[in-house]
Amino acid sequence: MGIALIGFDWEQRYQSLYTPWDKGEPTPGLLEFLSNHPLSGKILVVGCGYGHDVRALSQQGRQVVGVDFAPSAIFAARRRHRICPKFTSCR
Repeated sequence: MGIALIGFDWEQRYQSLYTPWDKGEPTPGLLEFLSNHPLSGKILVVGCGYGHDVRALSQQGRQVVGVDFAPSAIFAARRRHRICPKFTSCR
């Protein structure tokens, strides 16, 4: 089952805590990729949600910024990952 993105109210989803795409941890495919392909430079994570992928990248010593349409997601990401990257809402 896919998620329709046209007219999707991301903020409402995060406020209602209905985020079935969030598994509470970094994306397994990203972790696998990073184990074989170290990244360098600055990294932008678009649609960062709660920031799990941003934190994973940051823990590898990268400079990372996460952005999301949902201010509630950014607020939660900042609260969960205080020790690392920058998060911003792009509303």
